Amino acid sequence: MGKVKLLTREQVLGARVQEKVIEVPQWGGSVRIRELTKQKELLLRSVARTADGQRDEAEFEKQLFLQSVVEPQFTAEDYEMLKQQAAAPLNLIVTEIIKLNFGGLEPAKAFEERERQFFPGNQ
Repeated sequence: MGKVKLLTREQVLGARVQEKVIEVPQWGGSVRIRELTKQKELLLRSVARTADGQRDEAEFEKQLFLQSVVEPQFTAEDYEMLKQQAAAPLNLIVTEIIKLNFGGLEPAKAFEERERQFFPGNQ
């Protein structure tokens, strides 16, 4: 078994969020996405809810896109216009955002797994 390297507080606090450039062939170019901070993830989870507290998957995907695509930056109005276009580019970008932030698991499933792990009695 290899030697374990413990990080210092400074190393952890100095870590940067990851960015990735995604080629979007349908648009003829690329966009830059950024990993969510924990603060943004928590905010995203709270705003992407229906009035009765259920997950609102459409709002979650919209906010995930808007919070993660950093170049170019899009507005909520832009996103609504993009939804009227072909689905493939948005699906490609959202899939890459999910890989970057949730290890490839669908976010709702990732959150459910986390909730089961930390709050086993709430099922």
